Amino acid sequence: MTTDTMTRETEGPTVLTTEGRLQGVSRNGVDIFRGIPYAAPPVGALRFQPPIKPQPWTDVREAKQWPNSAVQEKWMDFAPLRWYRSSMATSEDCLYLNVFTPGTDDAKRPVMVWFHGGAFSTGAGTAAGFEGSTLARRGDVVVVTVNHRLNVFGYFCPGPEAGESFADSANAGMLDLVAALEWVRDNIASFGGDPECVTIFGESGGGGKVGRLMAMPSAAGLFHRAILQSSGMRSGTTEMGQEAAAHLLNQFGLTAKDADKLRDVPAEDLLAARLNTVEALGYEPFEPLPDGRSLPERPFGGTAPAISAQVPLMIGTCHNEALYRLVTQPDLFDQPREQFVARLADVGNMPHDAAEKIFALYELKDPQATPFDIYADVMTDQRFRMSTIETAEQKAVQEGADCWLYRFTWKSPVMEGRLKAVHTIEVPFVFGTMEAARDLVGTGPELEPLCDIVMGAWVAFARNGRPDHPGLPAWKPYSTSGRETMLLNSAPRLVSDEPGPELVALKQHRLTGGFKAAM
Repeated sequence: MTTDTMTRETEGPTVLTTEGRLQGVSRNGVDIFRGIPYAAPPVGALRFQPPIKPQPWTDVREAKQWPNSAVQEKWMDFAPLRWYRSSMATSEDCLYLNVFTPGTDDAKRPVMVWFHGGAFSTGAGTAAGFEGSTLARRGDVVVVTVNHRLNVFGYFCPGPEAGESFADSANAGMLDLVAALEWVRDNIASFGGDPECVTIFGESGGGGKVGRLMAMPSAAGLFHRAILQSSGMRSGTTEMGQEAAAHLLNQFGLTAKDADKLRDVPAEDLLAARLNTVEALGYEPFEPLPDGRSLPERPFGGTAPAISAQVPLMIGTCHNEALYRLVTQPDLFDQPREQFVARLADVGNMPHDAAEKIFALYELKDPQATPFDIYADVMTDQRFRMSTIETAEQKAVQEGADCWLYRFTWKSPVMEGRLKAVHTIEVPFVFGTMEAARDLVGTGPELEPLCDIVMGAWVAFARNGRPDHPGLPAWKPYSTSGRETMLLNSAPRLVSDEPGPELVALKQHRLTGGFKAAM
């Protein structure tokens, strides 16, 4: 957070929680409580274990400092995405959340709980782009941002031989989120929020967390609406998780039977071993897995989870998702068509003749596009849009609560327009943090009106279970017959977005998990 932001803060109110009293800060009409423990530090014997309640305190605890981020590797330094990163130190002691509220009264405002992206391996709820003050103030909602265990610390699956203390380690990071939602249920009324009107929302990996919570029995009843932004909803298998665990254990001369000894390994050594395993296997295996316990099955693996049938869902993608990785590889821009076809076959897990057919269909869709543009479109559809449509279809035919589909199409002017509607670009408009994300969205008079449109839809959905508001045309729920999709930009419109022949062909090569991270 910037220095001038900090200078505007004053002493905030004191609030009583189930663990003790907290004192936050106030700024610009919003009360902010930082670094609230929702579970005990998962260190020592608690490493890999499900979260447990934090220790209560007797004195007033200051909630004025941002908490640690989870242990993770450093991100690539790409200027347009710096707003998405946190500058806080990393530690295993990371189970904290932050609350932004217009008032610690009894107003019973809608509650919006944000789960950060960064896949399941990096990120933090304290990134500058997720600062919840503007959203709380303009939307008259209570915003909660959460840190939780990531990568091998949150998703380690050694199998039954490791013993009972590892029975839930494959999804410990997801159980952290359940614990955070339990804290919200028990405490948010003291912060002016309504525990019976809780929306969970997240982008990229955060969207994946939202989708999985919709299938977790322990999360049932803890939230009442869900927003899933730009997530592929892919999932590996327990067999893949056990293979990865065995590889990691072997680096320390261990097997699953003595996995308990990993609790004595320094965190930095464990993180380094994780990266070795990812490189050796060629994919990211340390992610939530359908373990038959906390996550009984893969969410939206063919049907929408019955346990969340009555939870309204808003879901969507950005029009040019894949560019966030591809524009950092300028040597790709002028490659010939043949190299892109070969690359598609490799990273898309498909035969060369299938890649050729799909590439040709995308060329027919836009004859003016360059081979780079075509490849970026295919990657966007395969890794984001295709599974998003399938998720919406499964929710729509469930005959429960409605589903609302969007596609964010506003194009960034940054990098001479190369970023377009890239992955993450809608997030600053949801939170009203366009200044923090200037390297992504640029500047100009259209940003604030677009923020009104986008934030307005998210807040309306959190309040009513419908994203309709006066800044949008009539938005109908998604159906498999109408394919209703709201195109979000400075002039939003509702369209019938029937998948074309290129998407139908690509669907035969849908990626479900364990694919190469490279694009």
